[in-house]
Amino acid sequence: MAAVLRCLALYRGPQRPLRALYRPFSSHNYDVSRLLKGIDQGNRLALSRAITLVESTNMKHENDVIELFEGLAEKDEKKSFRIGITGPPGAGKSTFIESLGMYLLSRGHKVAVLAIDPSSSRTGGSLLGDKTRMQDLSMEPNAFIRPSPNRGHLGGIAHSTAESAMVCEGAGYDITIIETVGVGQSETAVADLVDGLVLLLSPAGGDDLQGMKKGIVELADIIIINKADGELATEAKRMRRDYLNALDLLRARHSFWRPQVLTCSSLRSTQQDKYVVDPSIKDSVETMFKYRDSLVESNSFEKLRAEQRDMLMWSEVKWRVQQLVDHPNRELAARVHQIQEAVKSRRLVPRHGAKQIVTALIKHAA
Repeated sequence: MAAVLRCLALYRGPQRPLRALYRPFSSHNYDVSRLLKGIDQGNRLALSRAITLVESTNMKHENDVIELFEGLAEKDEKKSFRIGITGPPGAGKSTFIESLGMYLLSRGHKVAVLAIDPSSSRTGGSLLGDKTRMQDLSMEPNAFIRPSPNRGHLGGIAHSTAESAMVCEGAGYDITIIETVGVGQSETAVADLVDGLVLLLSPAGGDDLQGMKKGIVELADIIIINKADGELATEAKRMRRDYLNALDLLRARHSFWRPQVLTCSSLRSTQQDKYVVDPSIKDSVETMFKYRDSLVESNSFEKLRAEQRDMLMWSEVKWRVQQLVDHPNRELAARVHQIQEAVKSRRLVPRHGAKQIVTALIKHAA
């Protein structure tokens, strides 16, 4: 019971009455001004509700989302840092992120973790629940962990991940960590959302040969061989040498940065009620911030964020078109079906059919 009360207390903003947490939110209407007020007061429940709003696919929430972003306080982007953590299952991503987050908190940062989970085919919700695997970090008042289902979205991320990161930054979290689903080489979409991409591997995962192929490796700014402790320490060092040799054959992603390969242990201990991380975690953080400094000093930071916003806009355009196709009204559905039948019966070539569907979508959207 004491643990439950402590969790509730952590979600309260300064001088916020506990009963405010129980005010019901309608599934179709959001009080955006109340959400913004709660976020400004540091209420993590309000932040969580705001991200739920952003994740909503209900078009009735469209104006609420726009109002939310317009109301979020403008933050200096140069003070924020988005870190993508990707890697195959079993690499220890959650354990690494918890140690990383705890160390960042000790340095005075506010840390948000967006953990993208596989979706349930029945409910669409998250299956893994990374928050339960980061218990120490989730109890910290300056940390926020949000598991989000990918709902079948490819690339290891969810559709609204970029906007969720923007909400976290608007709430004052200067470090946002995005953990991908963890399905292997296909997880390249996260590189377009973050300032720096970390590829986490395990010396016992059999990924040494796979990792040397082009794909996620050539997009990684930092490669970390995790679990470099005990019997795996020697194998981790060997794997690090292999990756250094492999990177010599790949073209660097940035002209100002040569990808680094590190070994790391995410094991931690408690000394005098203090959370103590392995020194390799500190080395990993220092390397991440060296990369970030290089990004800023080369005047690439603003350009990168501008490209991300532009890419987010076009991603939203594509998603909206797909929504029109997947959820048409009766008139549009009838027209699309008519075109499909014409293509199947060879009365229309596929290219002409596609053109007619696009014309129908534009007419419908107008």
